[in-house]
Amino acid sequence: MRWLLLIALLLAAPARAQPTPEAMQMARELLHAMDAQQQIDATMQQMRASLVQTIRARAPSVSEATATEVVDTYLIPEVRAQAHQVVDASVVIWATHASIEDMRAMRDFQLSPAGVRLRLVMPAINAEVVRFSMAWGQRVTTAAFAKHRDALRARGIPL
Repeated sequence: MRWLLLIALLLAAPARAQPTPEAMQMARELLHAMDAQQQIDATMQQMRASLVQTIRARAPSVSEATATEVVDTYLIPEVRAQAHQVVDASVVIWATHASIEDMRAMRDFQLSPAGVRLRLVMPAINAEVVRFSMAWGQRVTTAAFAKHRDALRARGIPL
């Protein structure tokens, strides 16, 4: 009976409206102003390094040079060929969640001198925040495990 109620509620839920062509165009302009392609390229570089590590972990006898060659020859070209899907999906997501006016204002900010400066400093700021967050997370979880070690062991979790 609960399943029928759940299905009825899902069917009754309003469908998300498709974004208008104008909203899609503004989202595309915003992503261009935000230099989304540069972000996608950076993500691909991270994926590349991760793929090399994955190959080396699964096949320890393979050298790093060979793993890199395999990734660059076979895998990264496939990723690059389909990278447009990230932009296309991002356009729909932005156009669905933000108004045309807000996207226009964000685009205009991104193209302003302050927006350009922001894009220039964000990689360094993000890298520092990530480094801090990783160290912080390690420190906090280590302390939490130590604090609750007895309770965890009592529940069958040996630490």
